[in-house]
Amino acid sequence: MQDTGHGARPVTGVLDGYTVGVLSALFAGVYFGSLVSLVACEVERRGGHTLALQTQGADWRSAAEGGPPDLHGLGWDRIGGLVVIGDSAPRTYLEAAQRFGKPLVMISGPQVPHEWVTVAPDNRGGAMQAVAHLVAHGHERIAFAGDLSNHDVRQRYYGYSEAMRAAGCAETPALVFSLSDSRAEGGLEMGQRLGRGPLPFTAVVAGTDYNALGLMVALEGAGHEIPDEVAVVGFDDMPEAQLATVPLSTVSQDLAAVAARAVKLLATQLDGRRPAQYLHMVPTALVLRQSCGCSGPTAGTTVVSASTDPVELFAAQVTALLGSGLSTEVHARAAEIGACLVRAALEPPSASELLRVERLTSALCTGDGRQDPMVVPFLARRLAALLAAPGSPQGSGEGVERCLDHVTRGAARAPVLEQATARQRLAGSVSLQWGVSMALLGAHERDPRSLSWLPDAAAQAAVLALWDGPGPGELGTVLGAGTLKVVGSKGIEIEGSERTLSPSEFPPVAMADFATAHPGSLLLAMPLRTRASNWGFLSLVVRNDPELISHDTFFHWTALLGQALDYDAVATSLRQRNDELAALEAQLSRQALYDGLTGLPNRALFLDRLRQAMANSRRSPNDSYAVVWLDLDGFKAVNDTFGHLAGDKLLEQVAQRLARRLRQQDTPARLGGDEFAALLVGAGRPNAVSRAVERIRADLDEPYEIDGARLRVTASIGIATSAGGYSSAEDVLRDADAAMYRSKTARRANGGHDALLLAPADQ
Repeated sequence: MQDTGHGARPVTGVLDGYTVGVLSALFAGVYFGSLVSLVACEVERRGGHTLALQTQGADWRSAAEGGPPDLHGLGWDRIGGLVVIGDSAPRTYLEAAQRFGKPLVMISGPQVPHEWVTVAPDNRGGAMQAVAHLVAHGHERIAFAGDLSNHDVRQRYYGYSEAMRAAGCAETPALVFSLSDSRAEGGLEMGQRLGRGPLPFTAVVAGTDYNALGLMVALEGAGHEIPDEVAVVGFDDMPEAQLATVPLSTVSQDLAAVAARAVKLLATQLDGRRPAQYLHMVPTALVLRQSCGCSGPTAGTTVVSASTDPVELFAAQVTALLGSGLSTEVHARAAEIGACLVRAALEPPSASELLRVERLTSALCTGDGRQDPMVVPFLARRLAALLAAPGSPQGSGEGVERCLDHVTRGAARAPVLEQATARQRLAGSVSLQWGVSMALLGAHERDPRSLSWLPDAAAQAAVLALWDGPGPGELGTVLGAGTLKVVGSKGIEIEGSERTLSPSEFPPVAMADFATAHPGSLLLAMPLRTRASNWGFLSLVVRNDPELISHDTFFHWTALLGQALDYDAVATSLRQRNDELAALEAQLSRQALYDGLTGLPNRALFLDRLRQAMANSRRSPNDSYAVVWLDLDGFKAVNDTFGHLAGDKLLEQVAQRLARRLRQQDTPARLGGDEFAALLVGAGRPNAVSRAVERIRADLDEPYEIDGARLRVTASIGIATSAGGYSSAEDVLRDADAAMYRSKTARRANGGHDALLLAPADQ
């Protein structure tokens, strides 16, 4: 795939070689999901590539409260231009994009500078159509209900207000209801406030379909009849509108046309040409169902006349009602149904022709449009009435009726088939989400960074990149500081050079190449941010299916992955803390039993070992023991002459010599200061002990090298053995200590010669 970078000219064609960045606040919901998918389809149709960027992390509530989005200049080395859905990016980011030569097109959203190209559904015009239609039904007290903090809803309110003035209807504050949100809860709260009393209006235009549906539920629950007592018109033409108890009349935005216009305008700018105008409004259409008081969806259609080609007019009327961005395909199907009716007037249709008509009708009424499916049989009967002219062949009326019967059956089957398909997709989505949820909830059993939890059916390839070190603390950074490190991948191999990269280089080229090699796929990049941590980004290559996005699939994944990474970090921290505590415990335990300078057992451990030796000796008299007490002569003079550091080094060397002269079963110890001891187990008779001690003395008498000085020290030694019949370890040490002092006294009496004395019991 060719990366054109900062607005470089394409090789051939309008979008060939370009990557278009699509910024969406969330990969969730019907509106965002449909637009991201439709823009990507149009970009691919024009020979370009798409990188869809989710600008808010899973902690979207804090972002909705005013926190800046998680952009960090993501993908800027690859993106040539931007399509921005709504208020997905702050103005500072968009201004920086233009400074770097990246043209952009806004889809709806708040007020932007006039020089920024903007495409928007005609929200104002759609609301004006709704008011005019309600006025035609005889309504004068028409209310507006919506979340006026939302830019699109405000535009719809302006259209409502203008249409009310044009119709000469009084607009009063009592007829304008500012709702808390654009969801069903907002309309439900309004309806519950109104209660069972008389309503101040006879009709209402709602800011969104969900507002309208919530309001209808509350009003019906309070005993108000819809549409007899109050007529309702929504906005957005959501799938749920047609399935309401009273099918909801609404205003349809042609999102496919919006996406196509946005991509075309971006391609114009990438080709070096400025659009002739900056604001481009895409017409909206009023979809008539029962909630406004209409008896059916075809109330405004033109009656077929003999002066018009009947098949062409039938196809045109069906297309006008059901086209929804696919008018060419809808027109072709409708024309084929009309042609079958014409043939049926001439000769009886075959079984295969009737089945074809039924299937064509089901296809017309499924997915392509959300109008009442019975519009097709209604218009087909109008066409049949024209065809039933005098002089038709015998039996032709029966053939037309059979054909009409299959049109009706096809229309009736359409919602059943659509609901069955929706249930299957929903079941598949739930199963998919369940598998991902269980895998990530069990993150303690496997590393979530491995991406092994990603289902093959939904994610063709994936890359996980985390901040190398603490993530940037300032969100919304245009060209984010910091480095990303690829820690996991699935479906592709990431070269070593791409494992560490800047935000502007993410996703890796390998991911972009993979998406390019799989037509119909979509390259996504999403921030991984929780309330606790800013982790990095997850990039996926998925099939371009708007339902996957509108069902919150990928938003759900990133939310769970962020929490799994939080959990893993806490678990790792706890493990490290436990290891540190275990090490500290071991250190404290060693400090309690071992001398810190020499590493030899201290008095406490020596006494414990001595008690064990005494217990063994009592059980078996042949298991004798001996305690050797050693005191260095002249150690104070070493400290005074050479310093305490030299004295410590001397003690360390004495300890080493003492330890190496003992057997494995024996225990050397430092009892404090310059006093040492040795426990000799199985020492035998006193003369054997004396020989062992003489070897120790000889080793200790060897000169010591301390910081270049050659020192010689001697030791006074006292011994106490098991022959004394001791019952207390402290008594053994006491006698050995006393013997050492007699030894030191005797040495001085002998003119300084060393003496080796035994405790009185051992003499």
